[in-house]
Amino acid sequence: MCGFIGIIGNDLKNILPSEKTQKISDSLKHRGPDAEGLYISDDNFIIMMHRRLSILDLSEKGHQPMSSQCGRFIISFNGEIYNHQKLRNDKNLIGYKWKGTSDTETLIRYFEIYGIDKTLEDIEGMFSFAIYDTQFNKLYLARDRSGEKPLLYGTINGLFIFGSELSFLKILPNVKLNLDEKYINQYFFYGYTKETPFKEIKKIQPGSYLEVLINSEGSTSLKEPKQYWEFSAKLNLKKFDIDKIDQQFHKKIENVINKQMISDVPIGAFLSSGVDSSLIVSIMSKLSEKKLKTFTVGFENKKIDETDEAKKIAKYLNTDHYEVHLSDKKIAEIIPNIFNYFDFPLSDPSIIPTYLVSYIAKNHVKVALSGDGGDELFLGYKRYLDARNIRKKFSYIPKPLRSILNLIISHTSKKIINLSNLSENRLKKIQNILDNNEFQNVYQNILCKNFPELILKKYDTFENYKINLEKNHSNFYDYMSEFDFQNYLPNDILFKLDICSMRNSLETRAPFLDKEILEFVKKVPNNLKIDQKDNQKILIKKVLSNYLPNQLISKKKMGFGLHLNILLKTSLLDWAENLIEFLKQNEDEYIDYNLVKKYWEMFKKNEQISEHFIWNALSYLAWKKNWQNKVYFSDH
Repeated sequence: MCGFIGIIGNDLKNILPSEKTQKISDSLKHRGPDAEGLYISDDNFIIMMHRRLSILDLSEKGHQPMSSQCGRFIISFNGEIYNHQKLRNDKNLIGYKWKGTSDTETLIRYFEIYGIDKTLEDIEGMFSFAIYDTQFNKLYLARDRSGEKPLLYGTINGLFIFGSELSFLKILPNVKLNLDEKYINQYFFYGYTKETPFKEIKKIQPGSYLEVLINSEGSTSLKEPKQYWEFSAKLNLKKFDIDKIDQQFHKKIENVINKQMISDVPIGAFLSSGVDSSLIVSIMSKLSEKKLKTFTVGFENKKIDETDEAKKIAKYLNTDHYEVHLSDKKIAEIIPNIFNYFDFPLSDPSIIPTYLVSYIAKNHVKVALSGDGGDELFLGYKRYLDARNIRKKFSYIPKPLRSILNLIISHTSKKIINLSNLSENRLKKIQNILDNNEFQNVYQNILCKNFPELILKKYDTFENYKINLEKNHSNFYDYMSEFDFQNYLPNDILFKLDICSMRNSLETRAPFLDKEILEFVKKVPNNLKIDQKDNQKILIKKVLSNYLPNQLISKKKMGFGLHLNILLKTSLLDWAENLIEFLKQNEDEYIDYNLVKKYWEMFKKNEQISEHFIWNALSYLAWKKNWQNKVYFSDH
């Protein structure tokens, strides 16, 4: 687990003298406090900086950037290759004289023999990497299947940049970043963006790689990104015994966890009261030779606190359990600073407990396994039930009648709001659902945090900021699962987890996102994930019943959220007011101060304004304030 930054351009030694290069490297120290490395090409066209968090092979033999033995290839790698020992037994690698035991050395040797396509097909793990081919002046940038590890790239001031984070841009001179209207709109709709909000910066998408060509003058040209893997929820029962599905899943998840427990440093696990983390911890406890360390964060507000239930599970499994409770005062201390860590705006309030549980864990272990991915793969979110029920209800209304109802609402919206408990945002959702018969649009309207048109100065139609899947789905559950796996999971859940854990120099691993499990899920019918009685994650619960009694399994899902409605009116009131004042003093091209102020005052008066609506706007302002002080935002 590490972090890296690369820069390509002409005459880099003059552009980036050694003291500035060191500052750029230091900007990633939280990702890799154990070691640092630097590679500069002979022609001075490419610089690669690496910071290492040592997990496998703690010696210097695992340091990066690492050269292949022939000297042709240079690699900077972030992540873990869980099957790297198996790859070393490949027929074409037998007899090879390894220098050390790191997965980085395995990866670069495998690439040297087989090239990019077969390497990506065969490796299992979480990763982002950059491999430079010195012979043909090519750079390969690749990212894992689920998007566990970030990888960004773009061209700024004539320099091609790539890496794990964007914080180093604050060190480069005269950086100009232009906000992208489409992705600003998309953020205000979903609370995250599929791409970055900057026109100059892109993400390597999950399951994809990019080939970059470098010419004799240090300039770059990019090939079209290539997708080497794509998640599909479509059922495939070929050569599969449905009657023994629970046994097969049990065997596979145990095998995956066993692979992911390989480490040369202390390892533990996050534990909530949910079934995902409970299953991970149960199997880890079974496999571990030592008493497993588990970590939970809770709240003073008992309505959202899960620590008592987590403690019961930990006691039953006999883990060495650590917990901490978040007071409102502590939340107020953390929030003003945490947005400084984010390259892009994110409105998920669970960043606070995620950050704190990572902070607790780092004092005891260097690696922690989590249950992330279980909700997307096994249909665990409550919104899946909500979407199903809403679609069913609205399907009874003929399309002409829906159009008439929509028209009536449009002309009487203010009266409806005044006479009901509906907010303007909620009413907008109903209108959009009435206006769209396709369940894809129904689901995306359910997902929305708030509609951009409610607080932005200018906006496009829903069609311009919604996210489309490339293929059509006849099954509602398949669509929702794939949408969340391809969008919400990498751009919210995993993005948040990576930032919060790496800020604490902690590696997190997600067994549910292993290639073996992802391929297995395609063979699991939806009725073993969710049924008509609203039971969810059926298969996970069935396997978990081998480890825990029913009373520790059948608990209502609570999530990892905050009681924002209270916090924003008490402990976070000053923080929120200061951000709104910041907007007043620093006119934003997109967000309208008068509208934000209007909804904020309504919220404080307990009028029908969602706390998530407000939080979305405040999160954007907190992110913008941090970046505006360091990097110039162009108005065009």
